[in-house]
Amino acid sequence: MNRNSINNSIKASLLADSLALPVHWIYDQEEIANLKLDLTKLHSPSHNKYHNKKSLGEHTHYGDQAVVLLKSIIKESTFKLESFANDWKDFFRNYAGYYDGATKATISNLESGQAIKLAGSKSSDLGGAARIAGLLSLLPSHSPAQIIEAARAQTAFTHNNSLVIDTAEFLIETSLAVISGAELEVALEQAVSKTMSADFLKLSLEKAKENLHLEPRDAIVKLGQGCTINGALPASLYLILKYSSNLSEALTQNLLSGGDSAARGLVIGMILGATIVSEFNNSELQKVLSLSLSF
Repeated sequence: MNRNSINNSIKASLLADSLALPVHWIYDQEEIANLKLDLTKLHSPSHNKYHNKKSLGEHTHYGDQAVVLLKSIIKESTFKLESFANDWKDFFRNYAGYYDGATKATISNLESGQAIKLAGSKSSDLGGAARIAGLLSLLPSHSPAQIIEAARAQTAFTHNNSLVIDTAEFLIETSLAVISGAELEVALEQAVSKTMSADFLKLSLEKAKENLHLEPRDAIVKLGQGCTINGALPASLYLILKYSSNLSEALTQNLLSGGDSAARGLVIGMILGATIVSEFNNSELQKVLSLSLSF
């Protein structure tokens, strides 16, 4: 097992979210193009109404939760749901960033006395399943089964939706297979067959493959620019397959395509980052890591 692949997967996922910060949730592709940003570099989100309290190199609310998860794992040397939940609650107590519907609902449920395992929203957004790259840091001290269980538990904490939970399992299964040396398409196919929502996941993968002939901005509009998993998952898989050997291009096209580019980016970075054999080091990455955590 290649330790670089694990580290690169986590780093690329976090970087993808930070790169998305200035354009996240802008759906108009022409508006994004007119910003004339070099989308391979970090930019201030001052013009973005959802994230204008953030600074260059910081994360969206999705990426922030990915960092909370990773820090919790580092602190405990494992994944403990109660510890992660407490860290998550503490983080959002005085949060200056954006509160999405799943976060608001989960906080409300916890404040009303719901147990941690029952407090998750019913949100169908990909974001709950997208923030899990940090769980790969549990390798090789934890078994794949333990990591899959952790992926399901952390997702259900805020997104208690069976499709989102199963998607988290699918994404972690795929990443584990790629890290272990499997070819990308084989890893995706095998992960589909191992997961409970196999019909939904198979359909998502088929939709991605059926649209590979399209240019990315057309394909993402067709598949779905939004947050919900029905569109966001096949859109993510499309970009992963379309640019399977070029992470930088995958992330750039993801941003140019508009919509929920942060959740898609977290997924793309996690899976394609694991395919990079050499150490993933660049100046943009270092800016992100210096602001978020020491890894």
